[in-house]
Amino acid sequence: QISTSITINAPASRVWGILTKFEDYPEWNPFVLNLELLNKSDEKLVEGVYLKAEIKLPGENPMTFKPKVIKFIEGKEFRWKGKVLVK
Repeated sequence: QISTSITINAPASRVWGILTKFEDYPEWNPFVLNLELLNKSDEKLVEGVYLKAEIKLPGENPMTFKPKVIKFIEGKEFRWKGKVLVK
């Protein structure tokens, strides 16, 4: 399990906008190379949709996994769950 937390000195609406703007993840998350909705026909981020995440952990090759959005409450909570195989 990868988990982290931080206190951010910014309005919640600004933070939410950043967390849900997938194309900008590589700019602020050093492990994420790409993040997008798996099915281009899914126009909205909602519980049950799958994401396509390309990540690179230190000392590892880049890997792609397909996490499922397990909790999504607009402006409040965004959680996904997926499996990554690491040597």
